[in-house]
Amino acid sequence: MSEKDNEFEEKELDSEDKNDEIENFDEDEENNLIKVCDDIVANGGRATLIKCVTYGIGNIAYQNDNGIYILPITALED
Repeated sequence: MSEKDNEFEEKELDSEDKNDEIENFDEDEENNLIKVCDDIVANGGRATLIKCVTYGIGNIAYQNDNGIYILPITALED
């Protein structure tokens, strides 16, 4: 595996670019994740270290304003 394969490239996007890339992302998934994590903590569990939503098609992974990583499964392809 090359060094390039091991690098995580973070790319800043304006909101217009994000809308173009995230055609299939459903914000309900994000809200459900937040609710589940809050419920876990409310019932005595530990807070999550990382929150991530995986969806179908897209070119880039990024972290949104809520601190949740948005990861298109197609971004994992070679």
